[in-house]
Amino acid sequence: MGGILPVDAEIRERGQLTIPKSIRTSSRLNEGKRVRVIPLGASILIAPYRPEIEEARGEIRRILEDSGLTAEQILKELAAERDGSFEESYARKKRPRLP
Repeated sequence: MGGILPVDAEIRERGQLTIPKSIRTSSRLNEGKRVRVIPLGASILIAPYRPEIEEARGEIRRILEDSGLTAEQILKELAAERDGSFEESYARKKRPRLP
């Protein structure tokens, strides 16, 4: 598993789960720190809550609404822009001919 050892934990009566100290320490999950709980099929991912990601999502949502474009249209334009930028940066440059 690449150095990741599973740890068993028990869910208490009120739905509380104790994250082992070693994991809290290595993940910098101090008392009072918020986490995001993400259901993934039969599994659950617990990750530190990052408000800047939520702010970015909100800003992207506002930009989408203000633009009048669909997400698909914007993704298509972004792909075209990325491809153009890649070509500019990495396209094989013609070498000048030596006399």
